[in-house]
Formats: sequence, structure tokens, C-alpha cells
Amino acid sequence: MRIHATSRPTLKSGTFTFATSTHLSPVGGGSIFLGRPDHGIEITAPHALAIVRAFTGAWDCQEISGRLAAPIEEVLHLATLAFNADLLDLSSAAILDHAQDISQQQLLTRIHRESALTTWRNQPTSNSDHGISTLSARGKWRVEFFAHSPLIYRIQRSLDASGIGRSCFADLTELKNNATPQEVDLAHFSSDELGRPIGPALSLISRATRLFPEASDEISKQRSLILTPPELAGMAMWQERPHLIYRILSLSQIELGPLVIPGVTPCWRCALLQRSEQDRLWGDFYQEGISSPELLKNLEKRLPHAVVDFLSGLIALEVLEFIDTGASALTHGAISLAFTPRFSFARISYSQHPGCGCQWPQE
Repeated sequence: MRIHATSRPTLKSGTFTFATSTHLSPVGGGSIFLGRPDHGIEITAPHALAIVRAFTGAWDCQEISGRLAAPIEEVLHLATLAFNADLLDLSSAAILDHAQDISQQQLLTRIHRESALTTWRNQPTSNSDHGISTLSARGKWRVEFFAHSPLIYRIQRSLDASGIGRSCFADLTELKNNATPQEVDLAHFSSDELGRPIGPALSLISRATRLFPEASDEISKQRSLILTPPELAGMAMWQERPHLIYRILSLSQIELGPLVIPGVTPCWRCALLQRSEQDRLWGDFYQEGISSPELLKNLEKRLPHAVVDFLSGLIALEVLEFIDTGASALTHGAISLAFTPRFSFARISYSQHPGCGCQWPQE
């Protein structure tokens, strides 16, 4: 993409700059570093520091040139360097300046907050728009839950606030029992609400949390992802819908993954066969768990608050990465997290198992 005099350069959220030379001109020349802690570029130009600091989206390149008395060629050159390094967008980040009332200001503030993540998911060669198009595309997705628990409700609130079009609970026999206030979060309910149906209260929480209005059921069915415990993964596989599996091993240990794209990536049965071959006791442990579903359900409802908060954010981020990019590190593996006796993290790799049959051609 070519940058023109009328382009409005905007540094991506989290990008910073500082001088690397002590010999600076009065207008901010010399060498500067532009980037993030993990990557960046060094630029040397007479007006480098002043020009880059003007990349706020408030002015176009021609206006920056006039304000700083810097050659337009230099402004365009620096903007091109930053854009090619994936450190620059070409739409105004200063959208808050155009808000006409308080409600619009609040909405734009929330959009700008979420775009701090989505802006980095634009490709340098695409129409870089500060992540707004990526954020908008989330509204076409539906996330369905195959469980009720405090963890699931926290994840739902995070996804609603991140712009997901529709989040809902599957109409399964296993989920027919209505959730209770204790399962959601007692902090959201007054004492006189305990024991009453909580559907209206949940709807109110959802409306207050949502970034955008809820998408219609037909629109959101076009793209969907299921979040499920392993004992219901077969149902998601039968529906031929992408699904992310999470497994509560204990009150302080969880496994997240794989994220299954039916017929394309390893499914839960592939993972089960592979792990059982590597460790017979692991297979026995899993079989013991699924033979006592109430035990697993009670574990999920009793997770410590700090663990629930940590996991809900992590799982929501994994879901959003797949929705935003179409890819995930969990499509061929899982992560194992343990919180006692100290925090530990491990990756597990999976491949399609020849004995499973999920990848066999369908007749």
C-alpha cells in the first residue's frame, strides 16, 4: 500500500519511540528507535523524532509537513518505513475527537480499548485501519457454550465486551438445568434475588456488558465456535463445528485444547488415543473422570476466584485469536496449567491419530 500526502498515519497502540542519539537538532532530529519491546526499527533523519510523534491520526502527512516545516518527502518516507514494519495504521486513532455526546464517547472509548489488540492482527499489506475492520468482523461470530459454571459466565462476559456477535448456551439435554446465582457470580445479585429465576438478570448483565448490540441468530450462525468440556466434544464433532475443548483436572489444574476443526485438525479422540498410548495411567484417569460427570461438574463450580479470573481471560483470548485470524496454536495441541504448589505451564502436541478415523474420507 502506498502512502500519500492525504494519508493519516497513526502509530499502533503500544508503539513507543525514543531518541538513540545525544546529538539531536532543535526540531528533534537524529536517530530514534520506533517499535515495541519485541521488535522495532531504528530511523535516522533530520526531523525523525518530531515527525514520528506527530503520527497520531490527527493530521495527514501534508499537515504534518506544514506544522513541522519538514519536507513532505521525509514525512512520507518515515511513514512508509513505519508502515512496512507493521507499526503504523492509516486511519485516525483520534476518533474520540469526533464524538458528539457522552454515550458516543463511551462507545468509542471501548472500541479504542479493544482495538489496542485487533490493530496488531492486521497484515501490513492489508487496509490497515487501526483494527476496526477486525473488531467489526467479530460481530458476525457466534460462540456457543456446552457448560454452565462461573468460569463459563466470566468467559461469556469477556467475549460480549470484546464485540462477539452472539454468545449463548447450547440447547442440550445435559444443560437443561437452569443456572443458579451461585454458579454465575453472587456479586451480581442482591439477596432478595437468590432463589428466583435469573434469566432476566443475566440478560441485563449481557446488555450492559456488550460492546455491540447482539447479532441476529441467522447472521451469527454463519460462523460459530463451541466451547466444550471433553465429555461433550463428540456432540460438537457430530455437528461438524469448530470447538475448543477445556478440561478441569483439579481445583488448581486445567488443560486447554485442542481447538478442533472437524476433518482438518486432531480431534479429542485423536488426543485421547495419543495420550493413552504414551501414558496408560493418563487414559485410566480420563476414563475415571468421565464415569463420574458430577465430580467434574462440581470441580468446575468450585474453582477458586483467582483461578476463574485467570482462566476466563486466557480462554477468551484464545477464542478471539481464532476468530480474528482463523488460526490458533491450539489446533494441534493443548496447554496445561497448574497453580500449585507454584505456577507451571506446559505445551502438549497432538497429531491426527490413524486409529481415530476423523480424517478418513466420508462415503
